[in-house]
Amino acid sequence: MSTPDPIRPALLEVLARRALTEDAARPEAVERLHERGGRTAREQVAALVDPGSFVEYGRFVTAAQEDKRSMDDLLDRTVADGIVGGLATIGGRSVAVLSYDYLVMAGTQGMRGHRKTDRLLDVVERLALP
Repeated sequence: MSTPDPIRPALLEVLARRALTEDAARPEAVERLHERGGRTAREQVAALVDPGSFVEYGRFVTAAQEDKRSMDDLLDRTVADGIVGGLATIGGRSVAVLSYDYLVMAGTQGMRGHRKTDRLLDVVERLALP
């Protein structure tokens, strides 16, 4: 039996960074939202689209506040700059979806989040998506 190749450091870093963007990385905030009857942005998107079809744009973006906050704080508190958006299918039909993440700085919309929205709207127009 051969041993599997170890995960390359760059891939390991991407996987770790991706884990920080998941709701599971913010259990207390998610629990408080659920107690109020809310759903996270990722839960909203998952409830709307076909399972496994969502391809997120700009998942690793953080708020443009490097001069005010540490990178660890930005990664922890400004996930995707508060906007979860991308392409998916609903009933097998291609669509664009976007949801504001109110767990990120109470839904504040940052400069990078606006760029993500603009990019997604450009894709919507170019591909004539709903």
